[in-house]
Amino acid sequence: QQTYKVVWTPQVGVDDRRDGFRTCLVAHDAFFMSTQRLCFSAVVRKCKYCMREGETLEAVGRRFGVDWLQIYMANPHIKDPDNLAPSERLINLGALYTVRAGDYLELLSQRFFQRADELQRLNTDVDDDGGIRAGMVMCVMPPVCSVDCLYGTDCYTY
Repeated sequence: QQTYKVVWTPQVGVDDRRDGFRTCLVAHDAFFMSTQRLCFSAVVRKCKYCMREGETLEAVGRRFGVDWLQIYMANPHIKDPDNLAPSERLINLGALYTVRAGDYLELLSQRFFQRADELQRLNTDVDDDGGIRAGMVMCVMPPVCSVDCLYGTDCYTY
């Protein structure tokens, strides 16, 4: 009997599909006399990331284009950022925000100090033209280390 390990890493922003990602594996004997098929669905939760063994918060920060401290601050369950326990490897990338009536992408971009294209990269369910709908849940990663105000203006809060 042989054992195989299947590893799959979804692309950034590919998450929260209602039906998940359906995958089928087919195994057969050496003579193709017997074949078995096993199918399953994997659901990827929005704004979550499963760190690989040995991966650091710094590497995750680089992957998502943010300072590692931002990832650390979004994960109060992590006791020591330099020595993660296996139970600490499922991390938050940011926060979930439920879109309200009257919200639009540029407004959220200003509110959370993120560029609109960054919000779209994290939320593939945002329309190509930036359209969002009330009730939609979005992943936002507001900066905790530095804030670059848009358009050269003073920063303001809502």
